[in-house]
Amino acid sequence: MLQPKFKLQAKKRTLYLCQAIFLTWTKILMSISVVLIAAMVIVFAVIMVDMARLKLRQRKLMREN
Repeated sequence: MLQPKFKLQAKKRTLYLCQAIFLTWTKILMSISVVLIAAMVIVFAVIMVDMARLKLRQRKLMREN
């Protein structure tokens, strides 16, 4: 009687362990992806600001000439 119950408990334990590992990995991957998206947005904003500055500088040079 004791053996099947023990096997069931072991199965449950491994299932919970797998779930915990899966959840932690998904959390880690989600945080990494969020950080990467934020970095991409910041880089994009910096590039756009640089382009705007270059355009303004070109307009100034055109006016002086």
